[in-house]
Amino acid sequence: QTQVDKATAKLTKTLKELETQNIELDIARKQALSASEIKSEFLANMSHEIRTPMNGVLGFTNLLSETKLNNIQKDYVTTISGSAESLLTIINDILDFSKIESGKLKIENIRFNLQDLLNDVIKMFTPMARDKNIELIYHPYPEIHDYFYGDPSRIRQIIINLISNAIKFTDKGHVTIETISTPLNNEKINFQFTIADTGIGMNKDNRERLFTAFSQADTSITRKFGGTGLGLVISEKLAELMSGDIGFESESNKGSTFWFSLPLKIDFSDLAEISSSSIVKTNSNQWSHTHVLLVDDNEINLKLAKTLLENHNVRVSTAQDGEQAMKLTDNNFYDIIFMDLHMPKTDGYQATEYIRKTNNPCQHTTIVALTANAMSEEQQRVYKSGMNDILLKPISENQIFDVFERWIPVDSNCHINIEPSIQDINTKPSKNMLIIYDKEEGKKLAGNNELLEKELFAMLIKELPEHKQKLEQAKSNNNIQDLKNHIHKLHGATTYCGVPQLRTFVSNLENIIDNSKIDRIENAYQSVITAIEELIIYAKNEATSSKQ
Repeated sequence: QTQVDKATAKLTKTLKELETQNIELDIARKQALSASEIKSEFLANMSHEIRTPMNGVLGFTNLLSETKLNNIQKDYVTTISGSAESLLTIINDILDFSKIESGKLKIENIRFNLQDLLNDVIKMFTPMARDKNIELIYHPYPEIHDYFYGDPSRIRQIIINLISNAIKFTDKGHVTIETISTPLNNEKINFQFTIADTGIGMNKDNRERLFTAFSQADTSITRKFGGTGLGLVISEKLAELMSGDIGFESESNKGSTFWFSLPLKIDFSDLAEISSSSIVKTNSNQWSHTHVLLVDDNEINLKLAKTLLENHNVRVSTAQDGEQAMKLTDNNFYDIIFMDLHMPKTDGYQATEYIRKTNNPCQHTTIVALTANAMSEEQQRVYKSGMNDILLKPISENQIFDVFERWIPVDSNCHINIEPSIQDINTKPSKNMLIIYDKEEGKKLAGNNELLEKELFAMLIKELPEHKQKLEQAKSNNNIQDLKNHIHKLHGATTYCGVPQLRTFVSNLENIIDNSKIDRIENAYQSVITAIEELIIYAKNEATSSKQ
């Protein structure tokens, strides 16, 4: 019995020790999770604080580079711009790594043009390769499809990282980019992007630690080429999150070949349409019908965005806090509002809530958040508050007008020089600013074949009553899906004819339906019906006058 009592006491002691260890482990786990959250929050705040001044540095450096400078000044500006871009890359890498590590990086699934994405990346690296006297060779995939569903920004990030490394570590020879597509099924295609270089390559030891965080193949590389050693680690994690894969082959002094494969879902609608944005191209007056409200408490950011917009003859009003923005929207209509989130007095969230919930001219205006915080929590809060889109600082001219193309119809009458007004306006531009029928545009779309242009226009006019009837039926039945299908077909028909007014309003309605803006459907629908009726009347009048 004594032995049993001793064994029992020993077992009880062991159980208590295990229980104590479990409690300590649980406390340590909670502390680790808390530390990870604190780190993520710290990085988000640091990102905001660094990105905001970086916006001014990059923006005004680009504006300065477009002015008259002597050779020495140009060299200084180029150096400043390059250093700023490098700093921004490092900031982005650290932030992305932190988000991946904490499981907070989200992958999007949106429609995008893969060919355009690849072409833009190649154009971006052409000067870099030329400066190093390296040949940049690109073998694109066959143009079977252009539009796919996926996360274009993350795909772009991986490809940019791989090409950037290839050029950085190659002193002579070439860098070859090749895209191979393999059908997976009727809906998906697997793409393999291969980037091969004739650079320094790697030995076995360096290859084994290549995908290790904060590590590069050779410590001397950091001193010579710079970088955080995070690019490939991030690329590997992003590939995994998108159900893809990444790998490489390399031999010391003989170059490296990196590949990245990814399955993408096909968007078949691109086979039946030519987007209106490809017909009426990206001149300085195409957004001159647009009135923008800029809201930002940072004078540098406000001045930069205002300058970029006014260079394209966009009418601009400004506000330095949410209170000013609310007062302006009480009495004036704006096509789009760029809203800084963190401001004194009334912030961007409060101003947006006021605009959305009160009866004012901008209640349904597109509102785009301006923020330097790239964390997913902030982005979720943006959309919940009623905003439509997000621009991450530092913002560029391309980013601004990408937003315009997503949300604002192009003024098809942009060849007329309309001087920008400094006065606020109370209503949207009249649809009469758009041309009902543009014969010259129709001829261009028909390959300068006047007979074909007339035939296509006659076909459209003949189909319009049926299109109108189907749209009206779908609307009366409150069938949004039917309305979307019919408006999409009409959109496709208008892209081959010189009918800017109808095409613009049809495109606008399709965008509204695609973005589930139910409260804006009615006005957009009425604009389409009116445009159809006006085009039919125009065609009848033209036919009557030609007979006379």
